Amino acid sequence: MLWRMMRRRITGSIVTAAALMTVVTGCGGSNEPAVPTMTLPKPSPTKIISNEKVDGDVHIVHLRGDKFSPQTVTIKSGEAVKWVFDDEGAHTVTGLRDKGMIINSPVLQKGSEYQLVFHTPEEIDYICAIHPEAKGKVIIQPK
Repeated sequence: MLWRMMRRRITGSIVTAAALMTVVTGCGGSNEPAVPTMTLPKPSPTKIISNEKVDGDVHIVHLRGDKFSPQTVTIKSGEAVKWVFDDEGAHTVTGLRDKGMIINSPVLQKGSEYQLVFHTPEEIDYICAIHPEAKGKVIIQPK
């Protein structure tokens, strides 16, 4: 009697395990993915330019090799900085600390541009949020 009870439990466990394996591996046992895959198109370059009037020069900072160049840019109040994304892959320009909240680009791709006009004399540190080793600084001097 004990042997029959044990045999039923073992047989039941084997049947349950086989059923689970069928569900997990897919009924046909195919090597095809369960969900269709697709390649997403590469996003187009984006130009984000402040609507504010630039009173003076527009200073260009390039992002190449996961580095901002020049790393530090000094401008006068009312002038602008334009970041040009020359690198493959995704990057941002993200200000640090309270002063840096003015700088906050979305994730941008190669060929994109992001431009801001600065008015308050101060120094603002920024990074690429995706590659924090890419660091830069904007120094805004009075006019």
